[in-house]
Amino acid sequence: MPHCPRANSASQIAAAMRDTGTTASRLNKPLTVRLLPVPGLQAGELTAFESADLCNCAVLALP
Repeated sequence: MPHCPRANSASQIAAAMRDTGTTASRLNKPLTVRLLPVPGLQAGELTAFESADLCNCAVLALP
């Protein structure tokens, strides 16, 4: 699950969902969008979750 900065606007998240929906339609496959907004981090920074259910990775920027 990609992590994204919490500062992303609703329109940026909607655009990512729309792009995935277009790709799913073209490929005739069920694709989903799962993003985890992380407060206080910017694109390129690493997360520091302590939960075994989440893996730490770099925060990605949305276009």
